[in-house]
Amino acid sequence: MFFAEFSHHADIQQFIRDYGVARRVVAFFSIFIGLYLCSYPEGHAEWVPWSLDLQHFGNRIFSHPGEISRMWLAVGSQMIIFGVAMSTTAQNLLSGRYLLWMGSQGFYVYLIHAPLIRTVLAWMVFGFNERIQKKGLDDKGKPFPPGNLAMSSPVVIWMAMPFFYACVYFAAYQWGLHVEPFCARVCKRLEDMLVSQESKEGIVSGF
Repeated sequence: MFFAEFSHHADIQQFIRDYGVARRVVAFFSIFIGLYLCSYPEGHAEWVPWSLDLQHFGNRIFSHPGEISRMWLAVGSQMIIFGVAMSTTAQNLLSGRYLLWMGSQGFYVYLIHAPLIRTVLAWMVFGFNERIQKKGLDDKGKPFPPGNLAMSSPVVIWMAMPFFYACVYFAAYQWGLHVEPFCARVCKRLEDMLVSQESKEGIVSGF
């Protein structure tokens, strides 16, 4: 909200008009660095050098080192928003009809994406694979228990992701079309019942 108002301030608009080159440079690096910071993994940052460097740097500057992934996500998101506020090109790109529609479904996607990841996506990535079975016997002479399901090939994953996102947005659209209005009607009825009951109690207590 702050950056939205910030981008429409008269001084900022004047800066955008007067310093086109500087504005583009600032916007580009702000968005680029923001995407870089938002890419910090939620776990196992030590697996690659770039995220390990961010982990070390985050331990020095953040007061809660255990929340480094959330911290970098917050900082990166603000930098992306700032870069978009400074870039008319990015604003025009993000103002397209299809992107605006995707944005309008954002809250419904937030509500339903986790169950769909644990069901639809899990079946698409693991559902047809066998469990990894470790060969040999354990210390007690018994076969090792079945391991985790094997990951599908990169080709299968790349083919599955577009279909999964289509499923997510289709489900989100249906949620906004049917479930949200139904919940709104139920809440409205409960509200009317409570308000009516409070009004009656107020009238009785007035006597």
